[in-house]
Amino acid sequence: MTRSDKNTTLFIPHGLALIWLFFSCLTGQARALQVTLAWDESPPEERIRSYRLYYGNSSRTYSLHEEVGSRQCSAGVCQHTLELPQGRWYFAVTALNLDGLESGYSQEVFADLYAEPRLVYPKAGGVTWARGCVYEIRWAGFESSSVSLELAGPSGNITLSSSTPNDGSFLFRVRKKHPPGEGYLLRVRGKQLPQEMDESQKTFSILEPLVTAPQEGTVFSRGDLVWIRWNPASFCGDSVSLSLHRGSRRLCFIGTHVPNTGEFSWSLPQQLRPGGRHRVVVRSESHGACRASSPGGFLIQ
Repeated sequence: MTRSDKNTTLFIPHGLALIWLFFSCLTGQARALQVTLAWDESPPEERIRSYRLYYGNSSRTYSLHEEVGSRQCSAGVCQHTLELPQGRWYFAVTALNLDGLESGYSQEVFADLYAEPRLVYPKAGGVTWARGCVYEIRWAGFESSSVSLELAGPSGNITLSSSTPNDGSFLFRVRKKHPPGEGYLLRVRGKQLPQEMDESQKTFSILEPLVTAPQEGTVFSRGDLVWIRWNPASFCGDSVSLSLHRGSRRLCFIGTHVPNTGEFSWSLPQQLRPGGRHRVVVRSESHGACRASSPGGFLIQ
């Protein structure tokens, strides 16, 4: 039995495009896991002698490589097939010219190779999803042409997709209809082969974006140092933006590309007008729908 995943194309330096797809097939009594990689052949003026395909189980740390001669290129595309043990594998390619000089690594791609149905993410414990953010659900090893995805939680089961192509990836936005809390599981099932199923090994949490300071009713004078605090786990991404609002009106940006550490200090500008109903809004820079404001309103005098 042979199955191929949907192709993924990424454009990378040195005129190359790395494409991966993997096959799962039966050979005798054992299942062989193969991955075929293809990339655009470099133009003739680059005088390429061969390519070097790097791969390993850690991102950008490649323990193995194979030489791929230019004879494996046809009609502008080079291809090479590897047979690998199951697990996650990372790949990158370089080009070597006639002088023996090697280019830098291409953009990296990865493939999850498993001989049995496997939910890859979210699988283990310690996972937290923030409302308003988008997460990639990943799976591998299913033979069905399509799968269904179901979120099981404290308030019951929610169908994320009744049928999506078995390409190993599904982007999911956590919305308001997904209540915050603990005890969530993700299940993936094969549509054509219902016995194909896997689910999270441990439960995970969904969090509402939360800003904890400045507190409601706090009084500040212009020039004061204000500490802004939020729960970093409830905001996705490495950075957030901070802005000052009065009522529904944004008065100014406090900071952009602020590290999502949960704390930031800010001196109130002297030119701000005194008054109440001020709030600080924290927004994830990777997903703008993930946002929250400080509790209540504070006063500037």
